[in-house]
Amino acid sequence: ERRTASPLRREGSPEPGSDAPAQFVGGKLLSKEEQQLIWSWLPIRQRLKDATLIYCSEKHGYNLHTLYRLSDQKIKEQEHRRGAAETASLLIIKTGRKEVLGVYTNVGWQHLEHYYGNGECFVFRLSPRPRCWKWSQRNDMMMLACNKSLSIGAGSEPALWLDDEISQGISSACETFGNPPLTTEEQVIVLPAATDAAGQKGKPVSQASFRCVAVELYMLL
Repeated sequence: ERRTASPLRREGSPEPGSDAPAQFVGGKLLSKEEQQLIWSWLPIRQRLKDATLIYCSEKHGYNLHTLYRLSDQKIKEQEHRRGAAETASLLIIKTGRKEVLGVYTNVGWQHLEHYYGNGECFVFRLSPRPRCWKWSQRNDMMMLACNKSLSIGAGSEPALWLDDEISQGISSACETFGNPPLTTEEQVIVLPAATDAAGQKGKPVSQASFRCVAVELYMLL
């Protein structure tokens, strides 16, 4: 049977071989069409797995340390069962204006005060105007899971940042992925250009704040 293109794909830039059916277990933030679009962006080997819900703000509460704990438990469970198994994850965020944002990471989230993850990580927006932004190769500062916040990307500002109560977030234009702010929920501000050690001014940085309504974390197992 011939598949027809999804209207969501107009800005999605899916990879070849994206017709593998998306396998999501649990969760309710994503439509079937959105699930399939995310699947088209994943590395091919990850499309053979199931995206299993391991954290849901509605069920587990709005707490970053709960997210870290549940993710860490699943990572250790997989290591015990399979040795050095991959634990890629998908973080899905719904904002107060019903925008849906997300992050794919090649490893699960763990509380570490240094950058980790590799160039397979990417950020995306599902609504409005779905699109993903993959690694720009300008720096390798991917995942940062601190005590007070979680963020993805850096250079000037992170692509996405969440506070420890998973209630407030910020999205910024980010060098790691070459993305603009992923949301325009409350306001877009332009931060002054930073000056480097040589006295050279960089470009101003666009940044938008948002309110988290719901968050889901899936692990690809």
